[in-house]
Amino acid sequence: MEYRSLGRTGIQVSPLCLGAMMFGGWGEPDHDTSITTIHAALDAGINFIDTADVYSQGESEVIVGKALAGGRRDDVVLATKVHGQMGVPVDASAGTEGEPNKRGNSRRWIVTEVENSLRRLNTDWIDLYQIHRPDPHTDIEETLGALTDLQRQGLATKELDQAIDNLRQLTNAHTLEDQRISTDLRAKTIEGFKDFEFGLRRKLGESDSTRVLLERSGDVPAAYKSNVEEYYRSIGKGKKP
Repeated sequence: MEYRSLGRTGIQVSPLCLGAMMFGGWGEPDHDTSITTIHAALDAGINFIDTADVYSQGESEVIVGKALAGGRRDDVVLATKVHGQMGVPVDASAGTEGEPNKRGNSRRWIVTEVENSLRRLNTDWIDLYQIHRPDPHTDIEETLGALTDLQRQGLATKELDQAIDNLRQLTNAHTLEDQRISTDLRAKTIEGFKDFEFGLRRKLGESDSTRVLLERSGDVPAAYKSNVEEYYRSIGKGKKP
């Protein structure tokens, strides 16, 4: 098995990562069968396992924890996630809401749920702790601050620092522009929008990130949609409308 660096962390991982979403009630309910699958992957040289708290409402993490018991944990780069709604039935339909403070990216929930994940995984640390989805109701600094605290407490490995720094740099660069887009796009005419977007591209660079930033705002008026699409097509042809 060949290995490669996980981003710029220096951690070496197999190019194949074993996804654990279907271990448990969402897929394979038999724990022994799931554990056999995990062991087969490890024996084949895979050293990277990815799960999440929300997968089968924590059951996937429990199965992974069982599979890594008996000395296998140290050889595995273990990833899990936080964000999804917890405390609902395993067979609940997607989007089912439960207790509102048992989901999302708030500091309160992150510091609570990481302890739950550590217990289910039967481990003292998580190598890669991921935010599963964006949370429009939580300030990004609230989330990043909580992750930084986890790293300092040793619950997540030191490699988390680089990811936090990178995300904070991106956030600082784009947050004010993102907020201004949300306000300005409502009032701009089609021509005004074209000029606004063109200016933003000049400021942030000719890259797909600018388009993502605009689309993420979610506030492009419906009347502009076809014009925006036409504009992007013209940008692709190297023309300014």
